[in-house]
Amino acid sequence: GGAIFLIGLPFAESSQWLLFIRWFVGVAIISRLACDALELATSLSTPDAALTVKLIIRGRYARLYWWGVVALGGIFPLLFVQLTPNWAMPLAGVAILIGIYCSEHIWVQAPQRIPLA
Repeated sequence: GGAIFLIGLPFAESSQWLLFIRWFVGVAIISRLACDALELATSLSTPDAALTVKLIIRGRYARLYWWGVVALGGIFPLLFVQLTPNWAMPLAGVAILIGIYCSEHIWVQAPQRIPLA
């Protein structure tokens, strides 16, 4: 939701709204990155779960995860939201949406790469 608000942010007139959206999106990005880190770093209950994490962090999906989810969908928008003028906020919103797409793609595809038998 915050990404959509960022896309429309240049059209907002209230300075309090602008400040709130910047703060809200910053907290949301940090929370999402922290949840990803916790999910990928905790001990895993099955060998299949461990293999899935390995595929995401160091394997087939590593480049998409680190560049698409963490860099483009997390760090770039976090810095962008804090350091750029309001007219440039749609770029951060689009980057967040691309990062979300990459994340969802990875979390759907990676477990399907584990052999069933």
